[in-house]
Amino acid sequence: TKELPRVCRGYFRGMSDKREDTMVAGLSMGGYGAVKCALRCPDRYGYCASLSGALDLVPRKDRLCAEGVLDDTFDQIDSPMRQQNDLFLLTEKNKKEGLPFPQLYLWCGTEDGLLEENRRFHRLLQDQNIPHFYEESEGNHSWKWWDLHIQKVLAAFAGKK
Repeated sequence: TKELPRVCRGYFRGMSDKREDTMVAGLSMGGYGAVKCALRCPDRYGYCASLSGALDLVPRKDRLCAEGVLDDTFDQIDSPMRQQNDLFLLTEKNKKEGLPFPQLYLWCGTEDGLLEENRRFHRLLQDQNIPHFYEESEGNHSWKWWDLHIQKVLAAFAGKK
């Protein structure tokens, strides 16, 4: 959230450091990471996109812990680690604290195994009255669809300036 934008600004002279000019995007696990970055650093990111995002890791916690992918990150709901990493809890916390939200763009394919958790996150955003763009359409968890939809993301965000 800090180092990569600084490195990018070093390579691309004149790149803005303004929140309204800064976007984070990712697909699959990177979709989770992008949303987490934007929610953890709401003062830095004006735009955030997730394509086929793995947005709800809690249901997979036991399997991922057993495989050594996660430790106790998503254990008790009141643990500090979970509070910092669970996108649903971060969203509720940020809303309660009145923190700014980025312009969120979420897409997931109707044949993607992550569709239901994207729908749950979309419903949370609706319930919290957080403006966002949500789309589901034909597609599965593959580059064919991500390549197509990243074009829409970039066009949507470019048009907002």
